Amino acid sequence: MKYTYYILAIGLLLSSCADKTNEISLAGTWVLSMDSTYNSEINDVSTLKFDKEIYLPNTLDNAGFGDPLNIDTVLTKEVMTSLKRKVSYIGPAYYSREIEIPESWQGNSIILCMERVLWKSIVWIDDKRVGSENSLSTPHYYDLGKFLTPGKHKITICIDNRRQFNINYADLAHAYTNHTQIKWNGIMGDFKLETYSDGYISDLRIFPFSEKGMVSGIVKISGDRTDADILRLKIINSRGKKIAMHEIPVTSDELTFKLYAEESVIGWSELHPELYSLEVTLLNKHGKKLNSVRDKFGFRDIDKENGHIVLNGEKIFLRGTLECCIFPLTGHPPMQKKEWKEIMLKARDYGLNHLRFHSWCPPEAAFAAADDLGFYLQAELPNWSLSYGEDENVVDFLEVEADRIIKEYGDHPSFVMFSMGNELMGDFDRINGLVKRLKNSDKRRLYTATAFTFQQEHWGYHEPYDDFYITQWTDSGWVRGQGVFDQYPPNFNHNYDQAIKHIEIPIISHEIGQYSVYPNLREIEKYTGVLSPINFLAVKKDLEARGRLNLAEKYTEATGKFATILYKEEIERAYKTAGLSGFQLLDLHDFPGQGTALVGILDAFWDSKGFTTGEEFKEFCSPLVPLLWFEKAVYYNNETIKGEIGLSNYSGVLNNTEMSWS
Repeated sequence: MKYTYYILAIGLLLSSCADKTNEISLAGTWVLSMDSTYNSEINDVSTLKFDKEIYLPNTLDNAGFGDPLNIDTVLTKEVMTSLKRKVSYIGPAYYSREIEIPESWQGNSIILCMERVLWKSIVWIDDKRVGSENSLSTPHYYDLGKFLTPGKHKITICIDNRRQFNINYADLAHAYTNHTQIKWNGIMGDFKLETYSDGYISDLRIFPFSEKGMVSGIVKISGDRTDADILRLKIINSRGKKIAMHEIPVTSDELTFKLYAEESVIGWSELHPELYSLEVTLLNKHGKKLNSVRDKFGFRDIDKENGHIVLNGEKIFLRGTLECCIFPLTGHPPMQKKEWKEIMLKARDYGLNHLRFHSWCPPEAAFAAADDLGFYLQAELPNWSLSYGEDENVVDFLEVEADRIIKEYGDHPSFVMFSMGNELMGDFDRINGLVKRLKNSDKRRLYTATAFTFQQEHWGYHEPYDDFYITQWTDSGWVRGQGVFDQYPPNFNHNYDQAIKHIEIPIISHEIGQYSVYPNLREIEKYTGVLSPINFLAVKKDLEARGRLNLAEKYTEATGKFATILYKEEIERAYKTAGLSGFQLLDLHDFPGQGTALVGILDAFWDSKGFTTGEEFKEFCSPLVPLLWFEKAVYYNNETIKGEIGLSNYSGVLNNTEMSWS
């Protein structure tokens, strides 16, 4: 079964600069119907009863609509599984309002953009159905030009947050779950109508090459391009200087181009997050501008070489953590760049340079923030399946979703890695076929079939088209501490060289850490949003009953300091493995789902729990780390300590330096 979707090609245009006079914001008060008995496939939408009001963009949870939480605060499996929604609604919700289209929009293309919804949307204009969309990862777009003439119209939108496809194992994939992100209903982010007259630029793909200072790409033109004569392209640096310009005649709806910078360019990286802009303008034969878009990009080449990830010709080491859509105040990801920058800067305060989005893809704002800061992002399909390939509907949906993600976010230099999902199992021929297709169509990032797998016949070695390999172990041994620390006494002479020496592609250690910290009960008062910390409340109630509440902070501090020691050894062991390309923590901050997995140095709000600081953590987690190889953790006073000093350096060339020790 194949799926059709409306105006997918406009995705990059709508995330680029546009003339704001050609927009109508749909933010405001809408009327709401939560009639779950209504069948939008067969009933007339005009019969719906709209008996509530809601301000959009928003979610029903945030507005307080849904069934209230009703569960006892006791230590049970259900309580301890995760945070709980204060109100909950699963089903179709209908949002409606009147809009007015100006006379100047007559005959134009009119695009509706809803930046993020869960999971399916349906749109009606004046009670006439327009179509439906179903992406979990990218905006839902509709071309309404045929339906919206100048004057007043009624627009009705159904958002159905029920499961559409079985992409999940136990509802754990973070694009659709109540374990971290909640299964909210609503519309978030950009919510607007945009209009375009005559021909307009509907898609722009940018392929920069830092070594050559060259940009190639593809421009697609939609609408009536009768008046379109010239396509003008400019590269502008971060100081506003034009460093390249080129014009090509408009001879078809799809044009390819190449531009060469007139001066040397700075390669985008963690150490130098230099951004450029590509301005593309459509002109008529008189030189009048018909349409223009401007998209930021970075000159960066990413590749694999001798078992390492290489960026602009230099080896990099990923110091990463997972981001599992953990936002306990809202239940949904931030939609503003400022909020994402705050998260990434906090991660950087603890020495990190990388976020892996576990089984989901973040919105545009996350990529834009990472571009500015030089953060390396791994996006994933919304996929945590143990039987991939059994359901053709799932395969078809995810194939289309992969294309939508690349089309929407592919120009971002921070989008350096793409996985087909988390810990996948099933038909690897189908998974590998998707990886091969994506690699052949777009080489701007590295691809992998899955972030690890427990499928036994695929243990221990990477898949045939993988650019990098995320794993807990290879067929020659462990590459993370959980498989070592419980079996052997502390030893600081070991690394994972033997386990990875036969693997020819970059290896990243999968979800290292996972060392639980006792619940920080001071955190309870922070839960002022849509989620209730009923799990924390149950722990507090149990401690009170046992007369031990006064010990709670000591429990948190003791377990936290021990967890920090273990994280230190995990990270240093990774650094000591010369062939390793990085690690991904689970987690720098708490993971309040899956049984209340409080495995973070920070809490779910990215705040310190008080037992270590960023400065202390960066002593062993940063671009430049001193290392010491030695035999054991405990020495008697009649023994001699023997060790070897070394340095892990991914901070650039060190000149005129010396190392001292005591």
